[in-house]
Amino acid sequence: MTAVQSSLTRTSDTALAGGKPRSSYSIPSLRRLYLSRYGLLLLAGALLVVAVFLLAAWQSRTRMLDAAAVEVAQRTALLEAHMSKVFESNELVLGDIVRRVEGMSWGEIRDSPDISTMLSEREADMRDIVDVELLSPDGNVVSHSNRFPSSTVDESDLDYFRFHRDSADDVTYLGEPVISHLSKVRSMTMSRKLRGPDGSFNGVVLLTIPVTYFSELLDSAMSKSDVAVLSRNDGTVIVAAPAPVADPDAPPQAHALFRAGAFPASPGSYRLLDSSGVARTVALRNFASYPLAVAIGVDESKVLEPWRSSNVLYVSILGLAVTAFLVSASIARSRAVSLTESNVALRETTSRLLLSQDSERRKIARDLHDSTAQNLLGANVEIEIALRRNPALNAEARAALERCAALISRSEQELRTLSYLLHPPMLDESGLPNALELLVSGFEKRCGIEVELRVAPQLAIVRPSRHVELAVFRVVQEALSNIHRHSDATTARIRLVNPRGGSHSVLFLTVSDNGGGMIDAAAVGVGLASMRGRLQALGGTLEITSGAKGTTVTATVPG
Repeated sequence: MTAVQSSLTRTSDTALAGGKPRSSYSIPSLRRLYLSRYGLLLLAGALLVVAVFLLAAWQSRTRMLDAAAVEVAQRTALLEAHMSKVFESNELVLGDIVRRVEGMSWGEIRDSPDISTMLSEREADMRDIVDVELLSPDGNVVSHSNRFPSSTVDESDLDYFRFHRDSADDVTYLGEPVISHLSKVRSMTMSRKLRGPDGSFNGVVLLTIPVTYFSELLDSAMSKSDVAVLSRNDGTVIVAAPAPVADPDAPPQAHALFRAGAFPASPGSYRLLDSSGVARTVALRNFASYPLAVAIGVDESKVLEPWRSSNVLYVSILGLAVTAFLVSASIARSRAVSLTESNVALRETTSRLLLSQDSERRKIARDLHDSTAQNLLGANVEIEIALRRNPALNAEARAALERCAALISRSEQELRTLSYLLHPPMLDESGLPNALELLVSGFEKRCGIEVELRVAPQLAIVRPSRHVELAVFRVVQEALSNIHRHSDATTARIRLVNPRGGSHSVLFLTVSDNGGGMIDAAAVGVGLASMRGRLQALGGTLEITSGAKGTTVTATVPG
């Protein structure tokens, strides 16, 4: 026992004996206190508070950065998913066009206004497309969504035409951004190969998506201080945000995130310094079906602004708090005695309240069972007599009386269940093991949850006190109620053991389930407080552990 604890004990003894412990101190006495061993303990406590504050501040900073990393990763995932849907929708458009022109000659395609109209309709259906083209095997534009007849433009030197001409695969190709010859807008290309009747290369169907469309998507997923890029998997930037002020349509040759050697090569979350020396938390995500990647980087200084602002205030408060702590610690010693006495009185009051509540429950249960339930039983018997003595009743009247009898029987059953839940007579008559068996049996029938009950055999021979039996029964009752209402469990287990036996041992109770765990202990209302109050009044304890595999309630109470 430390000196402070010894002093507190002596003060408590004095207070309980009727003495007058000191409740205030003069400045000289405080000075002597600080120079004494108590003062050293108070100083150590103050330093501990400062150390805890610094540790908490650092942990708060780490949590804030971790939360920012999770948040930016979520935004990046949503952005990737949205862009993937855009590409998938455009793939469907390409496939539909391929099927429409299949079997047509290039002369028919060139002279068909219906084909040009169809291309225009596909462009109008997709808000992200600005041009749809059909290219012949020699690379010339034969049909266009925005002009009929189409002007002859040779695109045989562009990457998407060369890819389909030289590749044997029928895949959708994402080409390098180009300046559209009609819209004059820098656009990303998507294309599919056309095959002739013999399976040979027979041209290309092409659509273009303006880079500004992707810029808008990036802008929608970032704040003012963020940076974001859409790139190929090899690091080639397709579009960056914020875009260059001088020429937003110009191809980005470099970006703040792409400082040499700084940008990671694999997907994930990273912390790095960009080319401007700004510390950023970056989330990089690859597209599942396309050779592209999207990244968003947040400015850590902006993320930590609330943390810095709050710490200035907290440091000021901490200084005042430490000063107040040193002054008030000695006063708190004497108040601790009063608090202890108040807690004892509170537990006694709680115990008396629970005993009164149990007594009232017992009375109500007895009244319901002995009067109301008997009245319902008598009413049911009278209805049966009336039915037997009046066989000439018409069918409608007989059906009404039978329904009335059924309702009375159901009400009688529910009343008996309520009476049992208020106070089980089996507990007084044959003890805790039989009362628990009856409780578990009724719970399984009402809730459909399988319960395994194991009770130490000696508890049927050497019964605990009536108050202990009632407290254990109520804890099990409340725990089963919480399992039914909150856990989504299919099975539960109850263990009640008395390791040492005899009348002076400790009862150990565990109630566990295979549910999803308890999200919030407050979610079960006042039930936990009621269980804990009953056990504390008897010198017992209550612990609750919860996880993904279920919840376990552990209670101990002197037998």
